[in-house]
Amino acid sequence: TGAGWLSDRYASRYLLFTFYGLRGLSLFLLPLAISGVNQAYVLPAFIAFYGLDWLATGAPNMRALTEALGKEDTPIAFGWIGVSHQIGAGLSTLIAGIIRTQTGSYDLTFTLYGGLCILAALAALGIGAPESPSEPPKAPNSAVIVIPKVGRPKLSSRAALLRDENVRRRLPWDDRRVAAFI
Repeated sequence: TGAGWLSDRYASRYLLFTFYGLRGLSLFLLPLAISGVNQAYVLPAFIAFYGLDWLATGAPNMRALTEALGKEDTPIAFGWIGVSHQIGAGLSTLIAGIIRTQTGSYDLTFTLYGGLCILAALAALGIGAPESPSEPPKAPNSAVIVIPKVGRPKLSSRAALLRDENVRRRLPWDDRRVAAFI
């Protein structure tokens, strides 16, 4: 619930940067938690933090996808992300087993995956980043229909833009619904 609340107030890229970065840092610290004197206290704290960190990325990921793809394509993309997570989980487990067999320890695995989380955190900063000035201006966020007292409604210049399919594809879902009737 807290991640959803944060997603409503802050940009997804900053939230994902924070969550993935903290996940990576926690993986770097995991070997210390396993081998430390206070293992009975530190390891359960790690487990709780790590699990909550995984849950916290759901809302910002969904929002970032919705902003990038629109409400119609987000469920399909989220499904494919789930598939890729399962493939990644299988491969990462295989790699962890190989590393454990070769070195006798999981420490290198935690360092490797912590580093990948840090890379993911840095990559998240590029989500929804401001566009370069060389790109054409985007269409307005809403259509305005001017209804005269008598006769047929006249469409404003915004509504005329909505007739263009290339412009319509980049609009939020609500504006595409309005554009369908124009």
